[in-house]
Amino acid sequence: MQEKDILTIDVDWASDDIIEDIAAYLLKNKVKATWFVTHDSPAIRDLKDYPDYFERGIHPNFFEGSSQGKTYEEVLDFCMDIVPEAISTRSHGVYQHGRLMSDIVQNTPIKIDSTTFLPEMAGICAVNQSFTKGSIIKAPFFWADDYEICLPQPFQKIDRLFDVNGLRIYMFHPIHVALNTTSWDGYQKDRNYKSALKRLEGFSGDKKEGVTGMFTDLVEHLSESGGGFTLKSILED
Repeated sequence: MQEKDILTIDVDWASDDIIEDIAAYLLKNKVKATWFVTHDSPAIRDLKDYPDYFERGIHPNFFEGSSQGKTYEEVLDFCMDIVPEAISTRSHGVYQHGRLMSDIVQNTPIKIDSTTFLPEMAGICAVNQSFTKGSIIKAPFFWADDYEICLPQPFQKIDRLFDVNGLRIYMFHPIHVALNTTSWDGYQKDRNYKSALKRLEGFSGDKKEGVTGMFTDLVEHLSESGGGFTLKSILED
């Protein structure tokens, strides 16, 4: 079984200031990441300049009222126009079903799907799922910042996860890292008036309990252990 640590980032329409700060921090620490992209912007385009560290995938929003399109086809076309090189996907809100996955396989160059969430499960591995028109590799993620917030005792040290055997895919949202989210109530109060203004804080000095602390701890671990991997590395296994 392949042991891998893979940092993924669900952009979720974060401001360019926040995206730039996270990207700069990762590059400084020589840590790789797969970014699931929701929209086009200068900061999103700049990620493509660092192919040795960053992979851009798509983060389609298939829910009603999506700004990306009214139908599955429109949403996928919208996302692929932004990231034409994408071979990985994670649906916003972990939305998925069999027919949709078949459409993705048939109508896009996507090869890896990381929409399934298996919280802190040991022994996760990437598996191939076949359809009549092709196949896709399913690579479940096993930790997420918005999952941690929901735990009875959140923000236990992230090193609790480093010895879990199998594929370890971590999911962060830039807005939670920027705001150092510690609870859903606090996030709901903060996000509307801070998200467009606040640049990333917490990368130096004392680490505070919250999403930012877990992010910096993970980046430190990855930096010390070779930089981690991107999702596309699964194709090489």
